[in-house]
Amino acid sequence: MAKFRLMGDTALQAGNSESIIRHHYLNVTTSQEAGAFFAILPKRVATPQTEPAPQAASAPAPMPASDRQDRLAA
Repeated sequence: MAKFRLMGDTALQAGNSESIIRHHYLNVTTSQEAGAFFAILPKRVATPQTEPAPQAASAPAPMPASDRQDRLAA
């Protein structure tokens, strides 16, 4: 709410009503605190470049239904 100042959008994003947002969240932080919070980003970690994994061998074709019935009867 402190960042964007739009109560309806904040309520929609939070999954609450505007009255809940007004009662619990309005004027809790300053816009500077909100800006600092929304500026928090995860640290970027360099990932090593690797060769792509080889494609897995294709699975064998399924057994026809008639062969399954013959094996079950045996």
